[in-house]
Amino acid sequence: MKYMNYIFYAAFSALCYGTGQILARIALKDIHPISATTLGALSSAIFTLIFAWSQKSLPSKEVILANPKSYALMAVFGIVMVSGTVLANYAMSMPEGKVAIVNVFSLAGALTVATILAFVFLRETLTINTIIGLVLVVTGILILTLYK
Repeated sequence: MKYMNYIFYAAFSALCYGTGQILARIALKDIHPISATTLGALSSAIFTLIFAWSQKSLPSKEVILANPKSYALMAVFGIVMVSGTVLANYAMSMPEGKVAIVNVFSLAGALTVATILAFVFLRETLTINTIIGLVLVVTGILILTLYK
């Protein structure tokens, strides 16, 4: 049953992210990609703080006493995520930057990169199903982007 919690969170995450991309594409008709990313990041930070306080997870000893390496990693994480968002927003702001293609390319690409990096740096195992899935994802990306 605990497994279903992960599936629920992942599915709801996909719903939220997908909806956000549609909203971003609409907004990008009138707003520069960096301005759009700034507004999105600011509203995300405010929402996250409100949510964390409502869950009584801030402030906590865990946050206050965290290893400095964890702070550095999360700072880099934030920079990398915002960079990805800026680049995706630039791609979606272009006339040919269709939401489906930009998101399939960036999200499926991110999945592939994350899986490979997890294998290399975190020593996570790659099963035959994972490898077949990655090959199918990369093939799908190539079909969507190269053949119009």
